[in-house]
Amino acid sequence: MMGGAGEGVCIMMNRVCGVAVGLALAAAMSAICACEPQGGLGGGGGSARGGNAPPPTAGDPAESGGNAADVYIEVYDTLGKPLMDSIANGQNVDAKLAEHAGDIERMVVASGWKRCDFGVNWSEGLNAMMPHVGKMRRVARILKADATRLLAAGDKDGAAKRIAALLRISDQLTREGKASIELLVATAIAAMASEFVVSNPSLAEAAWKTDIQQAIAEVQGDGLLNSAAVIKSDFEIAARSLREGTVPDTSEMGGWNWATVSQSERDALADKLDAIKEEAVKAWSGPGAAGALAGLGQRAKDEGIGEFVTSLDKLRTSMDRLRGDLDKAGAVLAKQ
Repeated sequence: MMGGAGEGVCIMMNRVCGVAVGLALAAAMSAICACEPQGGLGGGGGSARGGNAPPPTAGDPAESGGNAADVYIEVYDTLGKPLMDSIANGQNVDAKLAEHAGDIERMVVASGWKRCDFGVNWSEGLNAMMPHVGKMRRVARILKADATRLLAAGDKDGAAKRIAALLRISDQLTREGKASIELLVATAIAAMASEFVVSNPSLAEAAWKTDIQQAIAEVQGDGLLNSAAVIKSDFEIAARSLREGTVPDTSEMGGWNWATVSQSERDALADKLDAIKEEAVKAWSGPGAAGALAGLGQRAKDEGIGEFVTSLDKLRTSMDRLRGDLDKAGAVLAKQ
């Protein structure tokens, strides 16, 4: 599940076989805390600062014009699949993580940059490929495993920096995000970070805990991970693809061969999708959101456009859970 879903797959394939995959992914990401080793053999690699002075901002001002996505993918390629697989399998990789401390620190710094562009060709609509979502799940695991290593070695500041980076990465994924799969992955990553804080209250003693607190505030901004804007864009991509005739053939996965559907039929379906979009965006932040969104999902199925509409009620429920997780993490950090 963690290895392949979403990696090298277009938006539509994630949508047809993958909204359920994505939601299971969110649960799986949260479960990582329970299956990865908690001990650590290595030390060091953490913050070089000491004392009780407040930490500086995470991004290096001299590098803030860079593209964080380039750093993540470069480090992802450097660390390699064997290390990724070992982390996924719950093996102790402390020695390897210590060896790559400089690479991991580069990702921590990049998480503070404003620009994070993975180069998705959004003009391809539902055919747009999104390999970065799978890669960023693995990047998240690396940062979480390294935080575990550093905390076990007594480096609370180093661990705090990496947990703050996880939260900032989740924010980067959705700051300019356009697809629900990005929001799903961002939600799972932020939940992982929150769980780590709740499970390790000693982080409240770290001087760098303020870095986590600032990152929590960033995630909670813009209606929590810029979620309403992402949902709106998700609908717009689908409607545009219908009108332009660029919807992939999903008949082998229970969908339709859209090349056989006439322009007039596709236009009519796109109009229906636009109407549901307006109601979904309005309901997203309103009272009883999950129930209203479930109703819109059923309406989409009844109108023949169910495969274009993410399970928004389940996604909204997972985000409500994330909001509670963030509040718990904030409360833990506020105790010292």
